[in-house]
Amino acid sequence: MIKNIILKQNSFRNSWNKITKKWFFTDFETKINRFQLIRSEYESHNRNIAESRKSLNQILANNDSCPDLLFEKLNPIIYLGKTDEDISLILNCIKKLDEDKKNKYKIHATFMRLLHTLNRTDKALGCFENEKLRGIFMQDLTSSIIVLDKLIEEKKYNESIDFFNKYLKSLNRIPSSILNALTFVFTKIDTKDSYIQMKELVSFADGRKFFLNLNSIVQIFMFAVKQNDILYALNFLAKRDKINSNVYHNLLAIGYSSLNLTNEAKAHLERLIEQSNSSKIVFKTTLNFVKDAYRRSNDKNLTENLEKIEIKLTEQNAINNIDIVEFYSRSTEGVYSKTKKEYKNVNKKFIN
Repeated sequence: MIKNIILKQNSFRNSWNKITKKWFFTDFETKINRFQLIRSEYESHNRNIAESRKSLNQILANNDSCPDLLFEKLNPIIYLGKTDEDISLILNCIKKLDEDKKNKYKIHATFMRLLHTLNRTDKALGCFENEKLRGIFMQDLTSSIIVLDKLIEEKKYNESIDFFNKYLKSLNRIPSSILNALTFVFTKIDTKDSYIQMKELVSFADGRKFFLNLNSIVQIFMFAVKQNDILYALNFLAKRDKINSNVYHNLLAIGYSSLNLTNEAKAHLERLIEQSNSSKIVFKTTLNFVKDAYRRSNDKNLTENLEKIEIKLTEQNAINNIDIVEFYSRSTEGVYSKTKKEYKNVNKKFIN
């Protein structure tokens, strides 16, 4: 059984370039899929955890300090547990293991994966509300990421914001994926207040020099455009140090179109056409914004020119019909993008 698990785990490790998001965070960050794989392996071999429960209760009652024995008996339950009794038992074991400063068994994140699988968000949040348990579960960020992932899956967007503000905002280091979770949530709430909160998050991240990944950049820019705060969007984009040039030109074409600056929008479409076919993507969202700007201009020459551009892009198979915000909300492409921005000075005039 263990050999099969290891082989399947290796197949996961060899396919990171093909990872997609199950809910919000990638499985690289949460390892939920791997957890569920091991759980299914245990279930297929009809592991009976009743004996493990009995042994663990006996170990805890005797105050046995052997972490190896405790972990051996705990291992099946942390994958197969289902009941409140199991959850309580695992928590007691986690506290017991944490008492040993030399303990090598860090199982708090695995326990969070169990709660994620069981849909027990209430128990997961309870671990952070309890001061002693919070000290254990905040030893690394994995448990926090798993909780945020579950809250987003359940569309508990306000709760996810509260969780970030209570437990993560004060950290010295916040990964871009967690900041992306917040920008994603703000766009899903989609109100004036959530837009203001998103701008506050940008100021917070910039002030602390935290990196905003490409997914966040797209979501923030497009939310600002949706709120008709175009100058903020352009100013925000100009301040980014690293951004994929493809997305950069798509966003600028959208921004300039929103300001009815048709020549500037056209220039960025042309820059996209000049790129190599392997990396060229023009989102349908971008073309729609440009089309609307051209229609408002009542310039037939511009409209005819855009039609030619669209035909050329179609021939090059360069048009992506997925909405740009949707694409950069469900794709991992932007999460790991560190491509240096090539055209830093295009819109510096919008910087305050």
